[in-house]
Amino acid sequence: MNLTKLLFATCAIIPGFIASSSALGANVFTASTSFNTTDGFVTGDFDPVTISDGLLEVTFSGGQQQQMFDVPSYNSNPAAYLFINGPGGFTGGFGNTAAPTGDTGLIDFNVGVSEVSFFAANRGNGAGVTLNILGVDDSTVLDSIFITQTSNQIVDAAVATIISSSDVGGLIGSIAIDLPGPAGIPPYVLAIDTFSATASVPESNNTLALMLLGIVGASVVAKRQLNI
Repeated sequence: MNLTKLLFATCAIIPGFIASSSALGANVFTASTSFNTTDGFVTGDFDPVTISDGLLEVTFSGGQQQQMFDVPSYNSNPAAYLFINGPGGFTGGFGNTAAPTGDTGLIDFNVGVSEVSFFAANRGNGAGVTLNILGVDDSTVLDSIFITQTSNQIVDAAVATIISSSDVGGLIGSIAIDLPGPAGIPPYVLAIDTFSATASVPESNNTLALMLLGIVGASVVAKRQLNI
């Protein structure tokens, strides 16, 4: 369980201690990337890969950035982030030899986010790929998206899927990628591109969250001292 996410989520819903964010204003952070070299990525980079904006950090793990010549696999030429369940040594339309990264992957947010948008293409061998949208406790499944290869992408080209906290019933803590198996040729591949995540933190909540973090930290130290 991620304590930081829960603290920020708690701060966002305490009506008795603070005024509403609409009255006090909110700090809005948006982290986005197209995974291209212009964004600072190096072709073939392995996880974890982190992008950030202010208080918001997004970490991609269980995959790798790849430059590709397989046009349906990306939305913004010429690269994407790939989750691959397959043996090493194949190219399969990618610009470089792609290494296997296993049957699971994760997109993790250090604080609960209110909106996520992305382009996703199933470039596997026919089986669908599941994306589980998890809450700030990183265990509660708020929603699931199933991506088939027949549709290749979950929406029309150049338009990202948008997932909002209001649609799924809570702030989003992470997205877990479940690729089918066993690994083989052709491999199971999910390509993520044109990714963006937004977190809206009320200004008063920033101070309260830091105070709560300090209290929790002091409690942990005290508990350890008592256990010695």
